[in-house]
Amino acid sequence: MDNIINDSDKFNNQRPPEKSSNTLKWFAIILAIAIIAIAGFFVYQKYTRDQKPEPQPMPPARNEASDTVKIFEHRTAMTQNFAEYKEIKVNIVPKIKPYTIKNDFSNVQIVDSLKNVFDLNNNAKTLLSKNGFVVTPDVYNEFFQMYEHQQSDMVPNFVTVDSILHTYHLFFDYLLRKLEEQYLYAELKKLNASMLDESLAQYDQLKGTEWENAAKRNIGFFAVGGKLLNPLLEIPQVVQNEVEKEIALINKHEKIEESPVMNIGTINTGQKLDTSQGPLSLGALKEDYSQYIPRGHYDKTESLKAYFKSMMWYGRITFRFKNKDAVRSAVLITLSLMKNENKKSWDKIYEPTSFFVGKSDDITFYQVSDLIEQIYGKNPDLKTVAQDKEKFAALLESIKKLEPPQINSMPIFNADIQPDREKEILGFRFMGQRFTIDASIFQRLVYREVEDNLSGEKRMLPKNLDIPAAMGSAYALD
Repeated sequence: MDNIINDSDKFNNQRPPEKSSNTLKWFAIILAIAIIAIAGFFVYQKYTRDQKPEPQPMPPARNEASDTVKIFEHRTAMTQNFAEYKEIKVNIVPKIKPYTIKNDFSNVQIVDSLKNVFDLNNNAKTLLSKNGFVVTPDVYNEFFQMYEHQQSDMVPNFVTVDSILHTYHLFFDYLLRKLEEQYLYAELKKLNASMLDESLAQYDQLKGTEWENAAKRNIGFFAVGGKLLNPLLEIPQVVQNEVEKEIALINKHEKIEESPVMNIGTINTGQKLDTSQGPLSLGALKEDYSQYIPRGHYDKTESLKAYFKSMMWYGRITFRFKNKDAVRSAVLITLSLMKNENKKSWDKIYEPTSFFVGKSDDITFYQVSDLIEQIYGKNPDLKTVAQDKEKFAALLESIKKLEPPQINSMPIFNADIQPDREKEILGFRFMGQRFTIDASIFQRLVYREVEDNLSGEKRMLPKNLDIPAAMGSAYALD
């Protein structure tokens, strides 16, 4: 016991080190600051309570289940048009004065670090001094690979316009492929199934009328599109023979032939003419089946191949206005699309592809639906359209006045056999071919716009220098 007391006294009598004394001082200061802060907080709270207005009655209790449904409810953002483009005006005035390069490069300043980077032969040096640039072979597959390598070597990059355009196209191609794979492929399946069902329903209602064959043709039309997307699709019995022949021609993708589906019910197709593709009827609708070879990014997966073929079918096949029964088919398709869900599904495919590739160069739903509303009224029923011959005659007259496509992608005979090209190609397409500037230029540089040469030869195909020649390059023109 004594030892314990003595130890305690000994401890109390010890003088703490200087460091402990400083620690206690800082602790006291921090404690004082904390007390002042807490006191200030309570004073502020009391002041703000005094300034607040009288409390209002509480709102009704929330229905948590209902609110949760509203939060997670699917909402669709709607705009007037898909991804509208607004042009930004750019005014650039070149300020670099013209200059010439001496043959020995004596007026060109090259830093020492760059002198050994480029191993140019005499021919390359001559071109460099003459043109200000030279193109030499290298190991790179992409522009950006070369730019990255040169940047790491502290070599200045001359960024050319074609490199920017090429990089833009890589982004464009990737975005379009992902859009088609992840969204448009499934949407096209949905639209096709709905349009096939509508065509079958129309066929049942129109049996025994002048419109029966037109409805039958539409069954075949959408059965082909559906079969290309889904090989397991069951083909309706009424068009099975024609659809199977059509699918076989598409899968062979060899040459121009008469379309089995589009010529359904056509009794007199005119005389047979000998062509390089074999005998073809003058009046029958013909299709170039070599166009159905998947290319570009469309040959990467089976789903993209199927999507390509189906969209090619819907984009190329024409319901010609010179054929009264084909006009009926176009009207029936338009009536089916006028139903709200079908039109929404069609828009989900047409609008994004128009943004990426371009608007249709052909007559589609928009033009035909406008004429139907003008002549038959808004949302006419199928029975009224099929029975009113007077209004159908008026539609035939009006529809032939629509503008034909600027670019022809339909096989027709030479001008000495079918001189009126616009009459032959004027028609309705479900999706339509898109207008592109290169196709527009190429068409103006081949037959029929370019007549036979002195030897009687026709310029049937364009050349790779046609575009720069059309843009004003004298070198390309020569």
